[in-house]
Amino acid sequence: MKIFIGTDHAGFEMKESLKAHLEECGYKVEDMGAHSYDGGDDYPDFIVPVARAVARAAPAARGIILGGSGQGEAIAANRIPGVRAAVYYGGPLDIVRLSREHNDANILSLGARFLSEDEAKEAVKLWLETEFSGEERHIRRIEKIDDTHGEFDKWNTVKKETHNGDTERYFYEGDVFYVRCGKNIGFEQDGKGEYFERPVLVVRKFN
Repeated sequence: MKIFIGTDHAGFEMKESLKAHLEECGYKVEDMGAHSYDGGDDYPDFIVPVARAVARAAPAARGIILGGSGQGEAIAANRIPGVRAAVYYGGPLDIVRLSREHNDANILSLGARFLSEDEAKEAVKLWLETEFSGEERHIRRIEKIDDTHGEFDKWNTVKKETHNGDTERYFYEGDVFYVRCGKNIGFEQDGKGEYFERPVLVVRKFN
């Protein structure tokens, strides 16, 4: 099994220790950073690459992410479709076990400021060795979670269906087109109608 690992400054020392420990245990580990200590770095810069790598390689890989509490890191990771990140920052290890048995978590987010290195190693060992139960009720619930991610990408299917590859589009800087951009993910206002059409100004051409 391949393990992707990442953290900001808050979990840097623990990440280095865990990485060496995992490699000693025979796991193939890919370090997504931080690669040096920087007290001003930002956790999404390292957590999101881990989440994307796990999502691409699933189910053959898992991720371990670290931060001060592990909370923000889990939030960032869970924005990536296909990721199920669980948080652990101490307390009963049943939390770690159930995240695998019931939720099929593929990323473990550790609160480095609340755990000793030995506690982190124990949690990671249990998490990696625990299998998903495969019970129908848990599969059903996970599928419902994944369906919410799918809603965001439905517009891409529409765009592919409406694209006509046989027709060349001629356009110039300054042109305005009504374009089927799909449902927006972010702060921009959605377009109108079934296809979320909105006007697009051609600012610059790259052809």
